[in-house]
Amino acid sequence: MKLCLSKSLEAAAGEDCTKAELGVFWLAIQAAVRSGASEAINMELGTPTQFGRPNWVKELGSIKKDALAKMNRGKSDEEVCVYVCGNAALTAAVSQACSTLTDPDVDFRLFAEQF
Repeated sequence: MKLCLSKSLEAAAGEDCTKAELGVFWLAIQAAVRSGASEAINMELGTPTQFGRPNWVKELGSIKKDALAKMNRGKSDEEVCVYVCGNAALTAAVSQACSTLTDPDVDFRLFAEQF
């Protein structure tokens, strides 16, 4: 499991937290990650954390690499099922990555729930 925090300032701001306060938070997180504190952040949050939108081809590409390694151990082909729960933009981005990475050896199947 990997946590991805990509909320926009406009969507996350509310009565208890202004856009300016959120902006300062995101700048502090970016500085902490650049300074090498990402391990401490991951430990505090309890899971590897990425700030910003993922590169889905890169993320799913690492899973494809693992699937291909299984094939080298005797399995003839591999199916990777990807489950997404999110908005249409997220589903479209993950769907595009699945299409890009699917080939005769590894088939990516997307299952999505949109809201």
